Amino acid sequence: MVRLMGFTGIFAASALLLAASTTQAQTMEQQMRSMEKSVKTVEQRRREGLKDLSANVLAAYRDSISVTDVQASVDEVFEDTVTIKVVANYAVDFDKAQMVRETLSKYFTTVTDKSAGVTPYGSIYTQFGSCVAENCAIKSEAEKFLKGSAVGLQASFMGEWELMVFMQGNYGIYDIKKGQVTFLIDVPKNKVKGDPKPQVKAQIFDLNWCGSKGPCYSVR
Repeated sequence: MVRLMGFTGIFAASALLLAASTTQAQTMEQQMRSMEKSVKTVEQRRREGLKDLSANVLAAYRDSISVTDVQASVDEVFEDTVTIKVVANYAVDFDKAQMVRETLSKYFTTVTDKSAGVTPYGSIYTQFGSCVAENCAIKSEAEKFLKGSAVGLQASFMGEWELMVFMQGNYGIYDIKKGQVTFLIDVPKNKVKGDPKPQVKAQIFDLNWCGSKGPCYSVR
């Protein structure tokens, strides 16, 4: 006895045949465009990742640092120049530093100077050799970007400036302890009139290596 296929079965089989023929009919370009809509390309991930690291790691770490007090005095006087001693006290907002670590941990494994789960901690360490999930696709670019960056305090006085780095990208260590730093700035004596005040602020720097001179910094 021959059994006839019901209407439901006929329609289901037709739908499967149509789907299969549609997939087979897609050109390679169409397949590529279809995949692009559902999956981020490596270039998109790289662009978004570097923007994320710039805003939510480097800039956020810079913004977590606050200068609480600045004192300046004459340290030494020479024939044409004077050395100004600038002493600055600073603090780091721990809650903001935690957010920095959360973002950084999307790209690389991080640890601190305390046992796992213990807060507050005083330093964040980046393990560049251990990338995280889908962001491993941009490991090289993210590592290069961070290693070419530094964050610290910049003291400026009468057009001259010195810096103290708290995060040098090559090492991937973020210091989040409060402290005090001293700058010695040489300026021409003829520039010093009255009682000028130095400026001290947190800053992001580009980091390059200058051969035997070691690291060189420029304001980003």
